[in-house]
Amino acid sequence: MGVVLRCSGLVVLSLIVASAACSFQGGFDGTHYRCGDGEACPTGQACVAGVCTADPATVDGGGGDDGGAPLDGGVDGAVAQDRCGTISLLADDFADNQVGREWIAWGDTGAVTLEGAGQLQIVFASAGETWAGYTSRNRFDLRDGELRAGVVQAGATDTVLELKDRTGDRCQLVAEAGQLVARVVDGAGASDRASVPYVPSVHRYWRMREVGGTLFWETSADQQAWTLLHAEPTPIDAAHVHGVVAAAGSATTGSAIFDSVNVGVTPALGFCAAATVHDEFASSPLEPIWSGWSDSGCNVTEEGGDLTMTFAGTGESWCGIETWHLVDLTASSVTLDAGGAPDALRFVSYFQVIAMGDDSTVLEIGREQTSLWFQQWIGGNSVTSVDRTYSASNDRFWRLREDAGDAVFETSGDGTSFTQRARVPAQFDLSRVEITIGAGHYGSGPGTPVTARFAAVNP
Repeated sequence: MGVVLRCSGLVVLSLIVASAACSFQGGFDGTHYRCGDGEACPTGQACVAGVCTADPATVDGGGGDDGGAPLDGGVDGAVAQDRCGTISLLADDFADNQVGREWIAWGDTGAVTLEGAGQLQIVFASAGETWAGYTSRNRFDLRDGELRAGVVQAGATDTVLELKDRTGDRCQLVAEAGQLVARVVDGAGASDRASVPYVPSVHRYWRMREVGGTLFWETSADQQAWTLLHAEPTPIDAAHVHGVVAAAGSATTGSAIFDSVNVGVTPALGFCAAATVHDEFASSPLEPIWSGWSDSGCNVTEEGGDLTMTFAGTGESWCGIETWHLVDLTASSVTLDAGGAPDALRFVSYFQVIAMGDDSTVLEIGREQTSLWFQQWIGGNSVTSVDRTYSASNDRFWRLREDAGDAVFETSGDGTSFTQRARVPAQFDLSRVEITIGAGHYGSGPGTPVTARFAAVNP
């Protein structure tokens, strides 16, 4: 089939969390009831499976019927399931001395992020106020999860732990001007909900956690006993959030230092199975499940029950979509109805699962005219390559799955009976991957406009 061409500049984002198990011992310290491991449960909450949860006798705390399966596009009647892919899965002890693939590092001129000796330092060299920090590459489900950070030093003008939803609305714990503040930022601006004098030894750990539709802002000296700063009905879109650690300062304010994110948090569940990603592309927008991207000369839309990519047809142009959330392919699968992939000259259609934060490490099924291929790429190097002749009657549906440590590539004519086309040992972690659907033309292009149509994911 020649060289496989792939797009660049894919940007994606997400994670999961659950607290460690505990038993309710009825302890009362004059302010809070506590679980056996020190969890503070506000009035009306009980310690259930390690978290302070709304009393199940009066509140539906579970997630059986409140929005569909975690990554369901909402158009195919998928059965709801327990939470998965929660923000508790976003964890870093900053011990590897480099930006983890979980994060996108950013900073203004004069502000930098540095990892070393198990710490993330945000350092300021400018005379004026500048910002820097880490934002999670993927989105996560905040529901029944938490975002926790160890704050060694809040020496900057502002030091922030943040949950940011897909609209840009944010919930924050902020140290500034000697106060620790519970804050919400939305279209109306910033609103401080509560504050206390900031005492570094008392407020060594910060967290925001969501239980039964309520968000709690809490602090701790030791990650055992937690003190409630504020609680209210969750004011952001909890199903799709980014985790953020950040700070602002100048050359005279000193560094902000974090030493952990979600270290000590034990997620009860992993990422959503790849098979839970459902979309029949019956209605736009692609959000909140998919991120669309495109070069000049290409447009991505949902149109008439298809994911549609329209191309001008000249020169080189690529576009596609990618999941914002990470999913788990192990012991699972993901299927694409690719019957509308065109056979135009110099035109490629492809279906991939991508390693977290590394779009050069992928499993891929692709087509160019009558050539169909099955590949595994590691760091941009092809380590598996199987080619065959494309058959419209046999290869309409493309499926990627994992079985007993192997990556399995399959096709089908009817979406029910699949034929194995290649099976090789998987050479990267398939428990946290992104799903990509893309297409494009290269060189001089086909010369005339082209439309690629993909009817469904996991139909």
